[in-house]
Amino acid sequence: MMTASETTILAKRLVSDNKKPTPTENEILQAVIPGLRMAVQALEAQLNEIEIALAISPGEVPPDAKLVKQRETVQQELNAVQDVLALHMQAITVAQQIPIEVLETIFTLTLPDTDFISPSRTEAPLLLCQISSAWRNVALATPALWSSLSLSLDRRPGTWKNLVETWLDRSRDCPLAISFTMKRDRRPGPPSPKIDYFNNHVVQMFRPSARRWKRLRLDAPIISTLLSTSLPSLEYIELNTQDNFQGVFLSTASIPRLTKVVIVGAESNPARIYLPYSRLTELHIMDYFCGLDEVYHILYSCKNLLHCTVRIHPRSEASLQDHPLHLPCLSSLVIRGSIGWPGVLD
Repeated sequence: MMTASETTILAKRLVSDNKKPTPTENEILQAVIPGLRMAVQALEAQLNEIEIALAISPGEVPPDAKLVKQRETVQQELNAVQDVLALHMQAITVAQQIPIEVLETIFTLTLPDTDFISPSRTEAPLLLCQISSAWRNVALATPALWSSLSLSLDRRPGTWKNLVETWLDRSRDCPLAISFTMKRDRRPGPPSPKIDYFNNHVVQMFRPSARRWKRLRLDAPIISTLLSTSLPSLEYIELNTQDNFQGVFLSTASIPRLTKVVIVGAESNPARIYLPYSRLTELHIMDYFCGLDEVYHILYSCKNLLHCTVRIHPRSEASLQDHPLHLPCLSSLVIRGSIGWPGVLD
C-alpha cells in the first residue's frame, strides 16, 4: 500500500498532466481520502479548542504565548493537510477528463455577470488560478478571461503596476472592457494625490493597449486624460460627469466605431460634451439639468438613433411646437421629467 507522500506525488502528476487516473490509480487515491478527511477534522477540532482558550483569556492580560504558538503550528498543519486532500480530490474529479477547449469555455462562463470585472481572489478569473497548476495553465492561456478590468482609483499606488501589466499581458490581443471609478470627495481643494498618480503613471501603463479598448467606463476628473488618444476599436463609452467635470471632445477620427454612449451626472451639458452624435445608435443621458429645447438639439443630431433615454430636470418651457423631430430609425425613446408639450416628436 502506498504512503500518503507517495499518493501525493501521484496526485500531483495526474493534475499537472491533466490526465484521468487509471482504475488502479483511482483505487489507490480513493483509499487515502477518508484518512485525510479524518485528519482535517481532528486538526479543526484542535484549532477550535485553542481559539476558545484564547478567547476566554482576560482582555487586559496578553495572550498566552504558548497557546499563540500552538495555534500557528496547528493552523499550518491544517493548511497542509487540506492542500493534500484537495489535491487528491482534484486528481479523481471528472474535470481531469474534460478537453482543454471545453474547459476554456466553462471558465469563461464562470466570469462575474458584469461588463467590467473587479480583480478578486474569490471570483474568476483569479480564483481559477488557485485551484491547481493545470487549471492555472488553462486560465492563463485563455485571453478572454482577462479582457475585462474594473479598477478604483482608491487603490494604493504601489499596487497598480504589477496588476495592470499582468492583466493586460494575459489578455493578449483581445478587445478590452476597461473601467476606472473613484469614490466621491465633496471637500474643496486640489485633486487627490491618487488622481495625480493616475494621470502621471497609470495612464502610461494603459496607453499601449488603447487600440484594443472596446468598452470604456470613466469617472471625472480622469475622463479627458484617458480620452486624449485615438481609440479605433471603441464601441461603447460610459461617462460619469459628476465632480469638477471640465468637458470632453471626441472626434469622429479618434473614435470611428463609437455607437453607444451613456452619460451620467448633472454636468452632462452638450456644450461640454462633443460626440459624433450622427453615428450613435444608442444614447442614454441621466440626471440632466436642462430644458426640453436642449434635449431637442441633442436628438436633432442623432439621425441614426435606435434607442434613447433622457432623464431631465427642465429649467424652462420648450418652444418647439412648430419644429417636429424626425428620427427614422428610432425603436425606443424614454424621456423622464416634467414634460407637458405635445407635438415635439414626429
